[in-house]
Amino acid sequence: MGDAYAMIIPFFAHHDGSEIYVSNSAPAVGDEVEFRFRVSLDIKLDRALIRIYHDGEARIFEMSAIQSDLVEVWWSVTVPIFNPITAYRFIL
Repeated sequence: MGDAYAMIIPFFAHHDGSEIYVSNSAPAVGDEVEFRFRVSLDIKLDRALIRIYHDGEARIFEMSAIQSDLVEVWWSVTVPIFNPITAYRFIL
């Protein structure tokens, strides 16, 4: 992978699961957790969703752009935790 690849990928969207991006890394069932990611201003993102599962059924939640600066926009959503282990995916 050349330098062009290195310049494009880091600026698209970022979420690494750390406490900067997830408000509670070990939530209990019934807790609410904020999930966040950031995306470069170069990417025109009009809508973002998060998909989590409740008893095997997908649940979709709309995310909101919450802050921006000259480089990036942060997106966020707070969702209830339904299961002891919560898998999630962002839909951009």
